[in-house]
Amino acid sequence: MKPKLPKPFGKAGKAAKPLLIITAAAIALVGGYRFFFSDSSSFKRVPREVQVAFHDAEFKPELDEEATLEILTKPQRHRQEFNDLVYQFNTQILQHVSERMGLPDSIQALVMAEYEKHHPYLRQLYFNDFMALQDSTSDLYNKWYNNHYNSAVDMLEEVTSKYTCFFVNQIMASVLETTDGKISVLGTKRETPCGVAMQEALAPMLKRLRESAEIKDFSASKGLLEERIEKNAAQLITYEVQSKMGLNKRMVTTLFGIDVSSTEVEITALSVAKIGFDLDKYFKISINERKKEVVVSLPQPEIIAHDIHPRIDKLDVGWWQGIDKDDLNKGIDRLRREFRRKIRQSDAFDKAKKQAEEVISSMIGPVVQALAPDYKLRVRFRATTDYISGTPAEPASSRPDSPDKPKPVAGESSSW
Repeated sequence: MKPKLPKPFGKAGKAAKPLLIITAAAIALVGGYRFFFSDSSSFKRVPREVQVAFHDAEFKPELDEEATLEILTKPQRHRQEFNDLVYQFNTQILQHVSERMGLPDSIQALVMAEYEKHHPYLRQLYFNDFMALQDSTSDLYNKWYNNHYNSAVDMLEEVTSKYTCFFVNQIMASVLETTDGKISVLGTKRETPCGVAMQEALAPMLKRLRESAEIKDFSASKGLLEERIEKNAAQLITYEVQSKMGLNKRMVTTLFGIDVSSTEVEITALSVAKIGFDLDKYFKISINERKKEVVVSLPQPEIIAHDIHPRIDKLDVGWWQGIDKDDLNKGIDRLRREFRRKIRQSDAFDKAKKQAEEVISSMIGPVVQALAPDYKLRVRFRATTDYISGTPAEPASSRPDSPDKPKPVAGESSSW
């Protein structure tokens, strides 16, 4: 018979077993409570993310463009105003980001208080970088047109783009007490505080400044442009018309109905007419802010110069009646009037206008593109009562409907 082995705990063991189970359960409950509900960082070491949902918010910056551009073009003279400008820019950016993140007023106040700690070194960084860029781009001021307002905005954009995301992320991570700076965004849109700051706050303010800078730069430059163009090109010649015409003249002397003497002359003339615009009469550059246009106004085209090159092809002088210098001059003047009449009836003036638009575009277009890239260049021709159907008025004797208009000249036998 096998001997009986004693039980491990006996009666005392039976009593201790339930007690151990209860103790273990109590420890588990306490530990679970502290893990899920306690904020003690010494106990709970799991990194957490701040979850935010971006809300729609309209950004309405307070910005005095005139004063801001004055500060940016003279930062050393306006050092305190430059510091205030940095503060104004950055706090408005933070305010918009906070509203888009749906932060309550109490947290927004903490955001602004946190920025106060960063502003002293940020304003110094902005100023130092801005001055360094100004020194490196000083050659821009030596151009023959003014561009310093646009250049100042470009420098501001470069400096603000460098630091905006840095201080926005730094301040939001500090105020919201994130671990490792992580913020979880709820919703389907991929939005970040940095993206909101750059695209929705900084970009609109820079755009407003740039639009004002373009107008100020071109307004300062247009007087210089007008002066230089008028000085170097008092007359803008844009089109040349060459044509050839002949005149045949025969003069006969009769006696008792019998031809006793005849003189015949044939003249061929080359006409070179230059059509253009007299800028001394009218020339103006203006800006249309509503349509975003730079308008160059010119007078109507006219014949600036007209040269006649005659050649006598035939000259038979009779014994009775010759031809003198005055007769030749009258014939050449008659050819001149006929040449001008034909020019007016052609499309030469329209071609001169089209060519003028191309010339002005090549002369002023690059300046407009550099100073105001959002603006378009347009050439306008001044309307005046002195012009008939878009062409310069001529003396009555040379108009098509004039009673003493030259008649066809070939083969005539009448007097000059």
